[in-house]
Amino acid sequence: MTTNTRICIIAIGALSAIAQPAAAEPAWVDDALRIVGSARQTVAEIPVLTGTEGFSIDTFRQMLMDSRGATPYESFVTAQAVVEVANTAGTPVEQLTVFNIGWAALEVNWVFASLLGETADATLLLGESNKLINYQSIYMANVQQGSASFVSYYPKIEANNHALNLRRTASEMNLISLIPNAIDPEGFLRQRLQVTYNRLTNAADFIHNAGESFSFYY
Repeated sequence: MTTNTRICIIAIGALSAIAQPAAAEPAWVDDALRIVGSARQTVAEIPVLTGTEGFSIDTFRQMLMDSRGATPYESFVTAQAVVEVANTAGTPVEQLTVFNIGWAALEVNWVFASLLGETADATLLLGESNKLINYQSIYMANVQQGSASFVSYYPKIEANNHALNLRRTASEMNLISLIPNAIDPEGFLRQRLQVTYNRLTNAADFIHNAGESFSFYY
């Protein structure tokens, strides 16, 4: 096969991928974003202390429960569930995106359990979240390897859309500045949230760079 023929085949493959509409995100993605978004809204609605009045952990938790509901952990509570829904996505890029969104929802559920003082639930959720740590590199490797094949090219606009979804998720679940010191004296919750935020933005940058590297058009 000549060089020109090989280039033509790659170009045809790239154009073919561009011509295909981006697959619609699974309905569960909306559920995950709702969980992530509700976290910030709920915590933000609790009055900020001026530093002059006393802080009641019980009052804080009651307000949190009133806002979130009595059974706040209805979905995204196991590592297996997150992986299963991520694997329903069509392309490696979509899988990386929905995996991170689902993982963030699981982490938000853990944050709520921790803030509410529900130690048993928090311990279980943290254990499930920790099971997902090694999956991140697998999904990223799939994107890198898949993008190197002409049949897996995707346009920059699709890559940017996925990157924006991840950045939106990172923004909405960023509760670091909203968690009182009294409820998180050692800063463990906020430190973990910072790791999640960094992971989401890193995945967004990774997908954006893949779009720049492997897309010839758009």
